[in-house]
Amino acid sequence: GEPAGTAGQPILNTLAGYNLTCVSAVVTRYFGGVKLGIRGLIDAYGDSVKNAVEAGRLVKFVRTRLYTVKVGYEFNDMLIHHLKDINCRIAWSDYTDIVTHAVKVEENDTDAADALFREFEKTGRIEQVDSEDENGMKKL
Repeated sequence: GEPAGTAGQPILNTLAGYNLTCVSAVVTRYFGGVKLGIRGLIDAYGDSVKNAVEAGRLVKFVRTRLYTVKVGYEFNDMLIHHLKDINCRIAWSDYTDIVTHAVKVEENDTDAADALFREFEKTGRIEQVDSEDENGMKKL
């Protein structure tokens, strides 16, 4: 029931200003007997979303591929050092007689990860056990 352009567009503009995508924002405004006018409504809706975004913790969601690799202790530090050049994170590690890492690689860096793991495999430094995308589809 608000005047056209005073609610949805200010909310959308605020989300776009933070480069947020694939999100929704719901603003509930209770009428307190004071008419805000068009400018006041625009500010009220935009500021509500701005305050909510700034109060929360933003999390970046990206498509990833999970690689499971085994490496000897003698090459573990070298592998971890090379992984710093790739958009990835080690999801978990298991330290037994050898080290097993589950490495989540951002989709845009899977070519670099494939090349790194192939090179390390060729030289016998690692064994790539498995690779799957975020939907659990095997890549090997």
